[in-house]
Amino acid sequence: MRTRELAITRALVATCLILLVASGSHAQSPNQSTCSISGTVVDAITNQPLRGASATIRGPMGSGGGALKSDSTVSDAEGRFSFTSLAPGRYMISATHAGYVNQGPGGGGPRSRTVLVGPGQNVDDFTVALSPGSVIAGHITDAASKPLGGVTVQVLKRRYQSGGTGLSEVSTAQSNKDGEYHIGSLMPGKYYLRAMFSEPPPPKPGSDLAYVPTYYPGTSDLTSTVPLILSPGEQLAGMDLTLKRQHTFTVRGRVADAFTKLPAPESELNFAPTEGNTGTSPYHATGDAKGNFELRGIPAGDYTIIAQQSSDSDTSGTKSGRKSIHLEDANLNGVEVLVARGVDVSGRIRVEGKAIVDLSQMTGTLEPTDNAAVESSDDLENASVKVDGSFAFRDVPEGSYRINFSPIPPGLFMKADAGESSITVTRGQALRGLDLVLSSGVARVEGTALDGQDPAAGAAIILVPGAGRRGQPRFYKRAVADRQGRFSMQGVIPGDYQIFAFEEMQRGFFSTFMDPDFLAEYEGRGKEVSLKEGETQSVQLDVISSE
Repeated sequence: MRTRELAITRALVATCLILLVASGSHAQSPNQSTCSISGTVVDAITNQPLRGASATIRGPMGSGGGALKSDSTVSDAEGRFSFTSLAPGRYMISATHAGYVNQGPGGGGPRSRTVLVGPGQNVDDFTVALSPGSVIAGHITDAASKPLGGVTVQVLKRRYQSGGTGLSEVSTAQSNKDGEYHIGSLMPGKYYLRAMFSEPPPPKPGSDLAYVPTYYPGTSDLTSTVPLILSPGEQLAGMDLTLKRQHTFTVRGRVADAFTKLPAPESELNFAPTEGNTGTSPYHATGDAKGNFELRGIPAGDYTIIAQQSSDSDTSGTKSGRKSIHLEDANLNGVEVLVARGVDVSGRIRVEGKAIVDLSQMTGTLEPTDNAAVESSDDLENASVKVDGSFAFRDVPEGSYRINFSPIPPGLFMKADAGESSITVTRGQALRGLDLVLSSGVARVEGTALDGQDPAAGAAIILVPGAGRRGQPRFYKRAVADRQGRFSMQGVIPGDYQIFAFEEMQRGFFSTFMDPDFLAEYEGRGKEVSLKEGETQSVQLDVISSE
């Protein structure tokens, strides 16, 4: 009996052991397919590890799209970070650290590198290199070498804009009482430097000498400015600028209603340089109770005077108008700026073919295409699209504009005559009957990115439009190459393009293609494609290294 009980006990123990082993084996099988990614954050200049860097992972990125999961960790004393229990797939990893900027092609923003991991794969040699922020510093003085405080110093960068190219502000600082300024955390790249008083002091009584905006190395002429080339982590000190009082001009005149010719009291006037878009002009004036205005201290050049008269009544609305002037060798007197209510711009969107589209989901915006219109663009109202495709913009000031609608339904695009050509709005003349066409003839680009003879997995593919379209983001496309280096871009608007494959992508990288200087570096390294309506083209690209 005892022997029998012992045998039964042994059998039960053996069974339990078998079940336990089986259970353990079954529990481990899913873990065998999970992955991990470990790596190091380093200083791009010294290659030393960076402790306390924030590393972020996003993914996995699949062909189906959708929201990406993200997780973050902090690097240890050796700059190491690790992400475990990951599903197989393609991930984007970025890192940030105080005092560092994330460097990638074009210096476009937080650097993200892609990595592909297969089932059970453990990547442990991933490196993210961060560049120390570059610095521009110097002194602002007057002609007598005395320090000037309260001067605005701007770091500017060339950008493609709707009307061509212009300078946009990247960073700014104010000079202190000792005339010192310091602008840090700049990405590597090409910049332009400008110093000016935000509110220029007027000339002294009996004089026409006044401070004017000055570009490095010391010119008031935008075409004579010299760019500053910043390397990663460079400390560019001694960028001194001298603001000199120069001969300027005075403009006097009146603002009046365009139809009644009665004075338009207390109008606000901005003097916008006609050429060389560099942001908001520092030259402003306010009309008196009789509509008269005077502005002193304006340097020579071509300007558009933009006048606006606000009303307390909702029914009368804001009146606006503009006047072009040229200042060369004398003051201007008797300048009359006529203002009036804006006009309606209306039309209809029709869909080409048999596609059924809910047009009421779209909203229209007006994008100024001339520099002068930038001064008043914030007052432009959007237009809702009705079910029948009709739309109307209300109270549009005179000027040149491009009409944009979004979201464009998938598989459609706004035809060139409707969506690209600018419209001119004339005072007192409503613009009606605009005929905009949505076409289903979108094109497609597909292909393969190679790194030598190997597939360039995770490469960033960028489609860049021809020069005439580069100020319009809707013409750009991007994609990420899969494990075999393959990519596909759907819904491309027909036209001429260049397509590039870069080794990696980072946040903001897309916007660097609005930088003419950046594009000039890579202009010959992409492939040209010309796409007709409904066409599909296949291309093979050589990946461009980020080093």
